Amino acid sequence: MYRTYRIAMISGTYHTDGSPHPSESSAGIDSILIGSRKALRHGRFCIIGQQLHGAYKSLEAQNESEPAWVNEYTHLITEKDEAGEERLEQNLMWLCAELGTSLDHVCRSHFVPSSVLVQELEDALPYWPTHLDILKAVQPDVIITYGISDVSPFWFLYEQSEALGDSWDQVKAGQGNWRCKTFTGEYNGRRVPVVGLPHLSRYKLSGKTHVVEWIMELVAQGH
Repeated sequence: MYRTYRIAMISGTYHTDGSPHPSESSAGIDSILIGSRKALRHGRFCIIGQQLHGAYKSLEAQNESEPAWVNEYTHLITEKDEAGEERLEQNLMWLCAELGTSLDHVCRSHFVPSSVLVQELEDALPYWPTHLDILKAVQPDVIITYGISDVSPFWFLYEQSEALGDSWDQVKAGQGNWRCKTFTGEYNGRRVPVVGLPHLSRYKLSGKTHVVEWIMELVAQGH
C-alpha cells in the first residue's frame, strides 16, 4: 500500500477554499484551469501539462487553405489528433488511480492557454504568478508534468525554481529510448520534486507501474 502524500495538478489563482483571488492575474485563470475548482486545495499531486494542440497555425501553414495544428512538445505540424487526446485522458486517469486518487480530485492546469504560441520559455512568464499561487495553496509533495522538450512545463519549472534545481534522476520510460526525469525545485520557499514524463498523447504510460513506483519513491525520500 502506498502512503498518503500531498500531490497536485496546477490550475489558476485561488484561495485555499477555492474562491477567486482578488488580484487574479491578467493572464486569465480560466484559460489554464483544467477540471473542477474544488481541486484547488491541499491535495496529493500537482500535474501541469498542455492541450495537445495549439489554437493557431504554424508559420509554415499560414499560407495553406486547410488549418494545421502545432504540437508544442514535438514541434510537428499535424491534423487534430483525437486519438492522441483520448490517449492523454486515459493515461491521466490510469496514473491517478495508481496513485490512489482520481482525476477529479487532482488540481491540474495547462502550461499556458492553448491559444498562446510558445516559442521560448520566456513566453510562458505571464502565467507563472498564477501557477505560483496555486502551488502555495495546494502545497503538493510532488509536481508531475508531461512534455519534456526544450520548451515544456518541466524545463519552465526548472528555470523558475528559487534555488538551483538539484537531485537529478531519471528512469527508463519503457517505450523506445524515452526517459522520465526529475529534479528538486523550490517554490514559495518550499522544496518539492518535479517529475517530467514524455507527452502523454504519445507515451503509453498505462501499465508501466515501475514509473509510478519511482514517483512514490521520490516523494518518500522527501519525508
